Amino acid sequence: HQQDQRRLGNPRSLKDHKHSRGEVPVNRSLSCFFRFRDREGERSNMKVFIATDSMKGSLTSLQAGEAIREGILRVFPDAGIQVCPLADGGEGTVEALTVGMGGRFCSVPVTGPLAEKVDARYGILPDGKTAIVEMSAAAGITLIPEEKRNPLYTTTYGV
Repeated sequence: HQQDQRRLGNPRSLKDHKHSRGEVPVNRSLSCFFRFRDREGERSNMKVFIATDSMKGSLTSLQAGEAIREGILRVFPDAGIQVCPLADGGEGTVEALTVGMGGRFCSVPVTGPLAEKVDARYGILPDGKTAIVEMSAAAGITLIPEEKRNPLYTTTYGV
């Protein structure tokens, strides 16, 4: 019990803070999601739902979610974890919606922001009628080296 208290930063004794359902809310903000110990003091399985956006220019939403998943599994190897990619409509939207809705990926060559050909990836949803397209696949800032980022010399023609 004391290891859980130190790791999760709870100054209270776990014995003094039991819920009527046998849950031990170690941290009030997490108590509705995680069950750390049952009434008998045995460790219960933790269920974690990871929903994160992309980390612009470094990790996709799915990559960030998988990295978080790996970290949790190092501490709680029996945890049940589901990763759900999210996006705010910008970079990563195609991946998040296509994966989340069980679609498939396609790509097409387009004119990139520096008037060079780039492969733009898009998603097709299972209905076969809905496509998920992301402007950044054809004209996104991550396609332009920092030294060439000048709006006077770039284009969105490929969109």
